[in-house]
Amino acid sequence: MGTAPIATPCTIPTSIGADVVVVGAGSFVVDALPAATARLAAFGLRLAVPSTIVIDDDVSSFVAATGQTTPTRRAWSTWNTVHLLPPSTWADNTPAAADKRIAHELCHLALWQALGTKAQAEAAHLPRFVVEGVCSVVADQGSSRLPKDQVLALLQTGRRLDFDDDSAFAYGLAHHVFAALLACRGPRELQRIVDVVAAGAAVQEALGSSPSRWLEEGCP
Repeated sequence: MGTAPIATPCTIPTSIGADVVVVGAGSFVVDALPAATARLAAFGLRLAVPSTIVIDDDVSSFVAATGQTTPTRRAWSTWNTVHLLPPSTWADNTPAAADKRIAHELCHLALWQALGTKAQAEAAHLPRFVVEGVCSVVADQGSSRLPKDQVLALLQTGRRLDFDDDSAFAYGLAHHVFAALLACRGPRELQRIVDVVAAGAAVQEALGSSPSRWLEEGCP
């Protein structure tokens, strides 16, 4: 995968609205953008404002820029900016994995920007379960998530949702619930759930059933 420096900032036009500006050793980002933006386009997601992807040099510069110290974290996104650690730090740094990681992070930006200004997006307090679940499905990351039967078994023990300290379970649960929602009701339902919870509804109220029923029944 290309990790060479490019002339930065490098502005890349996209097919999903606003441009993406790449900063740092980001040739792999430039390579990944066509496939990543195609994934967003398939779900009707767009970038409303120019957005930036920064490849930080190392963990210390990533932490300094984001304030995020969770050891497993390799990316952090805000309203119009993505920070990434170099692919050499990723468990899977293949081109296909890069396509999906970039799609996932741009999905975050698209969801937040659809809510309006940065202040409006922050005020909406979108639950992480919803944002991570939707974006994992948009990025087609199911093969890297904990299998559904294992997630369900853990859920039935009363396992608590914790994206920082128990990320395999949390991301797995979020992915499989929204994958079931997609299969049951189609891609427009993902955006509807985001809109409903942004308006103040509880997650289970928006889903119409508990996460366990979505995993058990597929289409409750």
